[in-house]
Amino acid sequence: MSEDPNKDYNTTRMAHFYEDARINNRGAIEFGIVGLRSLFLVNGGAMLAMLTFVGNVGVTSEAVLNYRLAFLCFGIGISSALIATFCSYFSQGVSGVTSIYDADGIYFAQINRKQASDEIRTEAGRERRVSNRFRYSALGFALISGLLFIVGMLVAVEAIISSNT
Repeated sequence: MSEDPNKDYNTTRMAHFYEDARINNRGAIEFGIVGLRSLFLVNGGAMLAMLTFVGNVGVTSEAVLNYRLAFLCFGIGISSALIATFCSYFSQGVSGVTSIYDADGIYFAQINRKQASDEIRTEAGRERRVSNRFRYSALGFALISGLLFIVGMLVAVEAIISSNT
């Protein structure tokens, strides 16, 4: 143990920040991956099911036009899920950099380099804002993808009902 108790305390805090960032990032990434895979699966599966239905039933070309909005919803839903995946990837990358800046800021404060510590903490704040923008964009696109799946299903059901009458 060193003579300065604050130094040991700050070293412990730095280690905590690194470990906390690692655990939180792993959990968030796994949760996001499962959610985004689900969005790809439901939108893509619905589109394939509709294609199969239209092909097997032998729907006339006029009736196929009724399905175009549903196909469009599922297609845009897949695209939105893809954009959400990219945004979440960039968010996690920037978030990892932010955690390193936080730990470095504590290190420089610990060795009495206040100016360097303040500069690093300012940069960490900037990176955190960028990470949050990507994160909120990913959530928005994932929400859009989920909503488009629901709308696409409602439109597909309506198209099936109207083509049978």
